[in-house]
Amino acid sequence: MPQDPDEVTTRMNVGNTDVDFEEDDISIGGGFLCDGLESTLKSTIVDLLTDNIGGLVGEAIGDQSCVACESGMTAECGAFADACTDAVCMIGDRCEQRLGVAGRMSAAGLFGGFSNGQLGSLDIYDVAGGYTETDAEGVSMGMYSGALPFAEPRDRCGPSVLAPANIAIPESTFFSGNTRPDTNAAFHVGIGVHQQVLDHLAYAAYESGALCLNITPGAVDLLTTDGLAPLLMPSVADLLHGKNSPIVMGLRPQSPPTLQIGEGTTTESAGGETVIVDPLLDVRFDDMEIDFFVMVDDQFIRVMTLRADIHLPMNLEVNELGEIEPVLSDVDNAISDTVVFNSEALRETDAELEERIPLLLSLALSSLLDGLGSFALPSLGGLDVQIADDGILSVEDNAFIAIYADLALGDTMARVQTEASMELAYDGETPVAKLTMGGDRPGLEFTYQVDGGLWSPYTSSSEVSLRRDILHIAGTHTISVRARMQGRPLSADQSPVVLRATTGGKPGQSYFHGKPQEDGCASCNGGGSSSGWLAGLVLLLLMQRPRRYAKHLAVVALASLSACTCSSDPAGPTCLEECLEGEVERGPIGRYSSLAASEGRIVATGPHQLRGPL
Repeated sequence: MPQDPDEVTTRMNVGNTDVDFEEDDISIGGGFLCDGLESTLKSTIVDLLTDNIGGLVGEAIGDQSCVACESGMTAECGAFADACTDAVCMIGDRCEQRLGVAGRMSAAGLFGGFSNGQLGSLDIYDVAGGYTETDAEGVSMGMYSGALPFAEPRDRCGPSVLAPANIAIPESTFFSGNTRPDTNAAFHVGIGVHQQVLDHLAYAAYESGALCLNITPGAVDLLTTDGLAPLLMPSVADLLHGKNSPIVMGLRPQSPPTLQIGEGTTTESAGGETVIVDPLLDVRFDDMEIDFFVMVDDQFIRVMTLRADIHLPMNLEVNELGEIEPVLSDVDNAISDTVVFNSEALRETDAELEERIPLLLSLALSSLLDGLGSFALPSLGGLDVQIADDGILSVEDNAFIAIYADLALGDTMARVQTEASMELAYDGETPVAKLTMGGDRPGLEFTYQVDGGLWSPYTSSSEVSLRRDILHIAGTHTISVRARMQGRPLSADQSPVVLRATTGGKPGQSYFHGKPQEDGCASCNGGGSSSGWLAGLVLLLLMQRPRRYAKHLAVVALASLSACTCSSDPAGPTCLEECLEGEVERGPIGRYSSLAASEGRIVATGPHQLRGPL
């Protein structure tokens, strides 16, 4: 397996293939004539198989490692290829080889249903190269790995940034030999991912627009105004005419995330949870901008924008399928340094929104992270690559994420049957989900998932008290529980127990617009602080005239018409003042279709469901 002189990648040159057949491996039958010729026939067949099959095996292995160019065009090949011969990329007299993966991935496909339809792509390159060594009956192989954006400026949602600098990565002793330097435990397969690979991947994902995402009610059931508005932005109800409307969150990162490798250490909390102390993968977004859209009159309008720092401490664990997946303790403290702007459509102050909005983000981020899913290591020669429970860690002073695994013939372990129950209680205004977990055998550990978010790190405690801000949101919440034998990933239950609880929001929380604990009713007069309407309703009359009189079109505006209502909730408090004669009763008025201002007057047009154009 030498290094290619031009591409400096690893080649696989197949030499003479020895095929060992013996006459005892062949059986010939058919009567006395065959019995007499058996020895001669066996010798002839053995010679024929030995001379031909060895060459065929070698050719098949060599052909599989060559890069194809099915179109017949050299453009399909790598930069050093100079011809496409018989649909194979050629460099001089040898075929181009690529032991690994290289290609273009759509940015929209990275997060699946959270994509906003961006058109950018990522060019991914993970190909063997740099060095290949044999040691102690094993092979150590370097890899060239990286990612670049293939996108237009329109595809990203923040300013362009410079790519990370390339650095030389030294060969690590943690992936040579047959035992781990930290524990001396034997392993069959060892894989290392360097910090620089993560840096380049984060850069390419940002520049390609892959991180510009929309979180919708289709992905998060509770993203509706009935569930969230009473807690977060009650005054949005004034825009909805009593309807329940969907909320969409648009994530707009302003810089690439940092993906920092750490120790991956945990501790147990007083409530029985396993809490991540120093995450194996510390994910941070600085100055992430998030737009909040609400459907008003059948169209989405932005009601505010949030700028915040987001911190997601994650570990990597092996799931019930033997795949690698991220786990997270909770996201209640994931949001910091919040700043709200573009909130003119809401009555709440920016400070009030900044205090409440982390609750909504904890809901959305859990579902978004779960969209990352899990990934499996490929099988080798029909053997499964099974990762040990302690087989994912950081090495070389946190320069690498290391994955250690063994080769095995499939999954034969008996699965645990999970048992679980839940009691929903309140500690003051804080909802607490008290889980009692067990299974069909002793020596178990447990993981749980709240409202479709990431699974938690496993805990050996059978009783856990979950305090999650997301439980403040009115609606039905689901908590899934899975059990496994301690340290045995493939014993995990593949059908977790699903528990449900319905909450009505924080005790004492106002569900009417206005500040918490207030009834929200002020004055029915035009300009009343709680009416949620313009100080005056503007009426525009377009008086049709022949074309020659077009410049004399008259605009008549009736200003300061008050709307006789004080609450968008029919069951809410009513005002004491009666409507005056001639006042316009509030109705389903649509968004303005045109707007003009002159000498202190504002003139607008908009549709009314009953009265037509206003």
